Amino acid sequence: MLPTEIQSKNVLISPLNWGFGHVSRCIPLIYNLLESNNSIFVACDAKQKRVFVQYFDQKVKFIEHQGYLFQFSGKGNYTKDLFFLTSKLFKRSKYEIIEVERYIKEFNVDLIISDHRYSFRSKMCYSIFLTHQLNLPINWFQFPFNLYHKKQIKKFDSIWIVDKAGNSLAGKLSINKHFPNSSYIGYLSRFMLYPKKVIKNGSVLIISGPKEYWANLFLLFSKELESNEIQTIVGSSEVQELTESKKFNKKFHSSDNWIETDELLLSSKKIYGYIGYTTLMDVEILNCESHLIASPGQLEQKYLETKRQKKNPERIRDLIKSILKTILLLK
Repeated sequence: MLPTEIQSKNVLISPLNWGFGHVSRCIPLIYNLLESNNSIFVACDAKQKRVFVQYFDQKVKFIEHQGYLFQFSGKGNYTKDLFFLTSKLFKRSKYEIIEVERYIKEFNVDLIISDHRYSFRSKMCYSIFLTHQLNLPINWFQFPFNLYHKKQIKKFDSIWIVDKAGNSLAGKLSINKHFPNSSYIGYLSRFMLYPKKVIKNGSVLIISGPKEYWANLFLLFSKELESNEIQTIVGSSEVQELTESKKFNKKFHSSDNWIETDELLLSSKKIYGYIGYTTLMDVEILNCESHLIASPGQLEQKYLETKRQKKNPERIRDLIKSILKTILLLK
């Protein structure tokens, strides 16, 4: 089953609360499903809802739904941080399955779409897992995590791979060897909903991801900030406070208003920031220049950064510099 085949259904969708990348890529998906006369129910937390309402307002119905309890130490070891959260995550997952079955009955749901939430599924109706990671980018000794990952997504009726088989951005992460019930559905970027802008100027630094790693971006792009290569800083109101404390003489744009942020990025010539997969898709659709780096300890982002550097050999020097700065920061 492909997105274009879903018509006149009651669709329940929920994005993972790991940053806002999952929210962002759900926006074009929801838009297309609405175009096919589907009724959409979005299960999300309050922060995610604040973004969705800017695009859909009264066009979708919201269900207050708790996210997973992610917490990070800020020391660049995501695997260790997640390991200590295992019991809490399992507890939340078990309860989530019960919640989903309640939603199905209450809203007469025909179809479920889970954006990388293992437990957002049910045997009561057709359940789809949305991901760009069929294979986790982890070290060999962490193989139990990959086994668990594959076991969980096999519980879904279908898997939608957010990538293009012929022009892959995810590389080995999206290679399909074990999932016959999967389909590549292409990139998902909210910028696909806008007409392309030909004239582009200026550059922006997007401060995103866990707040424990915001300062890392300021450090790694300090040269570009001081030389005025970066003219605008984009971030939340919390980021603005951090920016002011560092006394950067830059224009600040609040990312709390996503529609206005979209207009800024559509006209930007170059984007700086972390190399999240959704950001990679956005840059591809925006067709702009970019300098994206991996967040400390994020194995997926490290892989995506290395993969991208292989296509751009002239930027290897920048990669080495960013690695050295990260090492100094984590000491």
